Amino acid sequence: MIPLLFTLGADSKNRVWQSGEIVSIKQDVFADGDSTAYVYRLRARDVTYLAAFASPLKASIHTTVKFTVDKKSLCVQDLDGKSRSAAIVEQVDNTPHR
Repeated sequence: MIPLLFTLGADSKNRVWQSGEIVSIKQDVFADGDSTAYVYRLRARDVTYLAAFASPLKASIHTTVKFTVDKKSLCVQDLDGKSRSAAIVEQVDNTPHR
């Protein structure tokens, strides 16, 4: 997959947006039973991110979405055009090791 880099309108805060594929989705319920996290694995060209969202994205598995990374958070623009932020739980390099 080739990443696409582009910028969006005024609300993009001059972020560099990339293209990535949602490769897995998991719903986790916390021990208190009242809180739920929606954990998405998003594969970009060089890195795969595991990110926890407070609500589900409007995108299904194997969907290509636009995203940007800011330190320890991931901002995804889902299929309804809304940007949703999440904490990055894990970041794995996709480059094969020799």
